[in-house]
Amino acid sequence: MLKFRKKDYVISFFIVLILMGSQIFPSENNIPVLIKILLSSVIASLVIGTMTNFLFKKRK
Repeated sequence: MLKFRKKDYVISFFIVLILMGSQIFPSENNIPVLIKILLSSVIASLVIGTMTNFLFKKRK
């Protein structure tokens, strides 16, 4: 089985979260927007983390 590096997922999650969170402008309904940003950050981090795990294999 393939071993995935968790650091790739965590780093990409926070990068996407910060980039998307910086796009928020003050509004009355921040909670639904924040939930959408968190969900899309999780999805993006899964995609980006998986790609980096396959592209940059860990050396033995």
